[in-house]
Amino acid sequence: MVFKELKESIRNISLTIASNNLDSMYLDLEVKKLEALRQIKQYIQSMDWLSQSRTKERIRMYLIYDCDAERTAQHYKIKRNTMDVAVSYASKKLIEHIGEKTIEQITNAVDENEIEKAIERFNIGTQKIQEENFFLTGVKKLFPKPKRNKFMLLAECEQELILLLSLSNFTIEHQISKVDKEKLSHLLSFLESNSPSHEKDVLNYLLRGELVNREEGIVNIKSQVTKALEVLNSGNFYKEG
Repeated sequence: MVFKELKESIRNISLTIASNNLDSMYLDLEVKKLEALRQIKQYIQSMDWLSQSRTKERIRMYLIYDCDAERTAQHYKIKRNTMDVAVSYASKKLIEHIGEKTIEQITNAVDENEIEKAIERFNIGTQKIQEENFFLTGVKKLFPKPKRNKFMLLAECEQELILLLSLSNFTIEHQISKVDKEKLSHLLSFLESNSPSHEKDVLNYLLRGELVNREEGIVNIKSQVTKALEVLNSGNFYKEG
């Protein structure tokens, strides 16, 4: 059962950490595993994944009794089979939320990336990830207030779907992966510097949208960058203003 699986995983990883027989790299990985498993434990203890009050009560006591179905059955003066059925039902409901192999994937992870992927699936399944997690901080506040229109189909929202995808963490991370990191770092050094410079002024001007062609009303990124480079090469920040 999933409850015992989690209990054993936490116990074994805790013993491994306490043994002090790991170098720092492997120790950090085991600590990450333990933190991830404790997130799942906390979720289980919340009982938010169960709706039936009687089952909640019995499973809560089952956990208190260290996953001992016999003792729990005796506590409620019910048949052992009745308690086993409750535990089986609760296990299936829990797996629907946390994922079938999430605990196993965390326990057997060989790097932090595997742990993060398992926890992301856990968060999605338990509805801990909301829309804002798909976008960079600050983007969601620019969106209109969510309001469902039962007469509208997703097929009618193609341009809006393109917009959301273009603003998503996935798309931005993909775009960043394609550029020269050294050049990107060079540009960021001007933006984050406290020292004034012609380059910083031009970059700020560009990123504020000051180089958009107001007459055409078109936000063409390439033309804005081209204009920024022209201003930069001219040595006169106000020449194109």
